[in-house]
Amino acid sequence: MVTKVSVDIPICGKKAMVTAEKDSSSKIDITIQSDCEYIRRLAENLKEIDIKDAYMSFGENPIFISAKNSNVTVTCLVTCAVANAVWVEAGLISRSLTQDEKTRELKLKFL
Repeated sequence: MVTKVSVDIPICGKKAMVTAEKDSSSKIDITIQSDCEYIRRLAENLKEIDIKDAYMSFGENPIFISAKNSNVTVTCLVTCAVANAVWVEAGLISRSLTQDEKTRELKLKFL
């Protein structure tokens, strides 16, 4: 199954769509679309992650390392959206607790 997270970022007005999909091995493929140049750079640098790497702490986690190397700010919500999509796809977060019933997408709202 595919996990999609849409993110509207009120601080900068940018948007992103994160897609995560577990393949037949222990890898999760990641696709990120955004109108932000830094997030597009992150998308180029982060195409997949091994499920075991999703457990890593901030300093060792490939998601956050790629964000740092792509000059994504520490306040950017997209990095958290990627982590959440990966965790849902890996079965670490219940899909039913995070899914919008109408669109079947995960929704992250920051008010």
